[in-house]
Amino acid sequence: MTAFDPDSVEKLEFTEEQVAGYLESAKKFLCIADESKTPEVKFQFSYDALLKLGITALAHKGYRVKIRLGHHMKTISALAEILNDKNIAIMGNSMRSKRNLDLYDQGWIVTEKEADEYCSFTKQVSKKVKALMKPTA
Repeated sequence: MTAFDPDSVEKLEFTEEQVAGYLESAKKFLCIADESKTPEVKFQFSYDALLKLGITALAHKGYRVKIRLGHHMKTISALAEILNDKNIAIMGNSMRSKRNLDLYDQGWIVTEKEADEYCSFTKQVSKKVKALMKPTA
């Protein structure tokens, strides 16, 4: 992992309980996404779970993204860097862009297929974050 941009990310100490709490929150969001039959709900909770997974991975490494313009993009980018997976940046930023279209523009219609794909993607990222957090012997 390379050094993060100090204008966007700051070093901070987290307790194991705090990191576990972030992961638990991500699990709850992902569970809601997985169980929902409504594509918009599935998509939104998948996106929120992805962000929480990014927060979890950053906290596990002793960092947090500063809250300012672009912090979602920075969180996704940092998650991709920590897990050494460029696809996370690609898919995560696709999700972020679509969420922004829905929130700030005239809306975006998420299909069932898209929502399922994003949920499945987020589940795979969740497995990687859980593996990252396992103690090494």
